[in-house]
Amino acid sequence: MIGVVLFMLGSAAGCGSSGLDGLFKEQLTLIEEATNLLNGIKDEPSAKAALPRLEKIGDRAAKLTQQAKALKLSQAEQQKVMDRYRGKLLAAADKLFVAENEARDRAPRQADKIHAVVVKLVHS
Repeated sequence: MIGVVLFMLGSAAGCGSSGLDGLFKEQLTLIEEATNLLNGIKDEPSAKAALPRLEKIGDRAAKLTQQAKALKLSQAEQQKVMDRYRGKLLAAADKLFVAENEARDRAPRQADKIHAVVVKLVHS
């Protein structure tokens, strides 16, 4: 799990409306939104209802990563911001993975779709 989040940190560093900090704040917001949606999944119907919103969050994360890759940032710049946000992102990702597992248990027929959306969010 830590490796996934560190990958996410590295690939995300560098964009956003207010530079590096803006990107990390937006990434945190996306993770928190997804976690809240996953926590709201209580059964199969609520999972089906949440999936389109989760997919939009995953799409937004992918766009952030594309923006980050287009920037030419030094390792020092990336490391500085990653160090500042590492703890918050690791804690948020931990909550996300717990919420994912619980949602998959409550809606087993949607488990693969739930997992695919979370993977898209953290691997973008």
